Amino acid sequence: MNDYFQNPLYRKAFFEDTDRIMAGFQKDFSLLKSGPDKNDLLKNICRYAHSLKGLSGMMELEEIEQISAGLEFTTGKILKEGFVELDENMLGEIKNGFNKIGELLVRMKNETLH
Repeated sequence: MNDYFQNPLYRKAFFEDTDRIMAGFQKDFSLLKSGPDKNDLLKNICRYAHSLKGLSGMMELEEIEQISAGLEFTTGKILKEGFVELDENMLGEIKNGFNKIGELLVRMKNETLH
């Protein structure tokens, strides 16, 4: 965590951005199993991971940055290789990664409120 995160204005902007990204992920992930535009949804999810990686890197939040980088790599690899169907393992890996990021963000918010 760096000085940017200590600044209330930057921290507020960070949490607003990450809340928006996480809400987008939840919406798109819920459609991923049944939605007709799986490729577009997975591209969005890859972008969410990329955005989280950049935001957390800027704030020097290494754990979130590493998880996000792994998610970006995984979703990018699936997109490059082309997929017929996402299996449960892939879906679970993606969901677990974003859930972990969500838990870390909630904990950070709670810590900054006290």
